[in-house]
Amino acid sequence: MVPVGKIFSKSWNYSLNWRRITPFFLLLVPYVVLFAAFADSALGFFAKYGVAPAAGSMPVNFAFELALFFMLLIFVSAVVFFADMYARGVIIENSRAYYLGKKVSLMASKSSFGGR
Repeated sequence: MVPVGKIFSKSWNYSLNWRRITPFFLLLVPYVVLFAAFADSALGFFAKYGVAPAAGSMPVNFAFELALFFMLLIFVSAVVFFADMYARGVIIENSRAYYLGKKVSLMASKSSFGGR
């Protein structure tokens, strides 16, 4: 029989370490900053021009800000994607070592994952 309780308790104890959770929250920070900057720009546009011009033609400066926002969003998404893949790989390598009974730090897992 599969020891399901042992598996869940071991994974629960492993995942509660703040060092393993923090990178994923830090990867959300660029999105929050980017969307906050865009919301500030959009709210300024609506405060200045109202809602009616938004349905018609939009001012050129807001169109440039919108294009810049989407270009930054694509760039930030690509950077965050690769950083997320790296963080997940290190965590997976660390969890494999933890499951095998070795208490390995994330820094040691980072060096063993580096070649992959």
